[in-house]
Amino acid sequence: MTFRSGLAAALWMCPLVAAGSLSIDVGVTDRDFSPVPGLTPADFVVRVDGAPRKVLSLREVTATVDLVFLLDVSAEPRMRGFNFLNPVSAAVRAKKPGDGAAVMTFDARPRVLVPFAGSPREVDAGLRALARPGRQIIGKARIYEAIEAAVKLFPAHDTEHPRRRAILVVTHNEEDPVEARSDAMLSLLNQARIVLDGAVAERFDMDMRGRGDPMPPVRLPPPNSGVQTVKRRPRNADRHTIDPIVYGSGGIAVRDPARLDAFVNSALHRLRHSYVLNLNDDPGELRSVTVDFNPAARARHPEAIVHAPRGADAQVSQ
Repeated sequence: MTFRSGLAAALWMCPLVAAGSLSIDVGVTDRDFSPVPGLTPADFVVRVDGAPRKVLSLREVTATVDLVFLLDVSAEPRMRGFNFLNPVSAAVRAKKPGDGAAVMTFDARPRVLVPFAGSPREVDAGLRALARPGRQIIGKARIYEAIEAAVKLFPAHDTEHPRRRAILVVTHNEEDPVEARSDAMLSLLNQARIVLDGAVAERFDMDMRGRGDPMPPVRLPPPNSGVQTVKRRPRNADRHTIDPIVYGSGGIAVRDPARLDAFVNSALHRLRHSYVLNLNDDPGELRSVTVDFNPAARARHPEAIVHAPRGADAQVSQ
């Protein structure tokens, strides 16, 4: 699976079974994470198990959304260059009737901050509590356990009125990747038809007196000075723990600090809008599906990245 940084547009898919046909639910967002309108069947190139498939028709749909904000609190809420509290609050206030939003936090273990039944006011109160001085930070962040707990938080499937379901994890991505666990987590998300988005920010580390230290270098005292000063070195935010899971589920991962606010703020708006592509193909047991723009569409959206997830071995088309 391949991907590139600087995400500007993204697509996610979920096959909908119908006799003798395959429908793919594809979401398209622009560089500012807003939905891209006005696309046509000719704009897409679809391959099923490597074989090209013609897109027979297309329709734009607007869905209700269930979204879990999964917030890494093993570092300060104000990670290096990014404070997730206000964007999450703004995103929840942007809910439309029928949308659901819940908030979970995690460090060494996950916790439900506000369930799906909670109100925007409860979300604001919970986020303010996270920002209070003296909040205890417990251990290293465990991303895999947190994602699994977030999946369990979703309401049961409504087959008559399907909803788009997503998790947006905000993390400094500290945990070391384990391929087998990543594959299992991706399989869990795909079976539950849940997209994982990731906002990755460098952690805002602390010195020995509990003060925020935005400067990554470790400054050592002069030799034989008798001064003993120790600082924790900030963790590497460029690990790829969540990346294969995000891209395999059809999500977006953003690391640019200048874009994180807009990415989190627009979460519900971005997820509501999609295109349903109808193909003349038997869905069967799909091994891989790739979705891409044709050259003309890519010329109109030159920075687009197209995600076509399907299982742990999903291919990602650039």
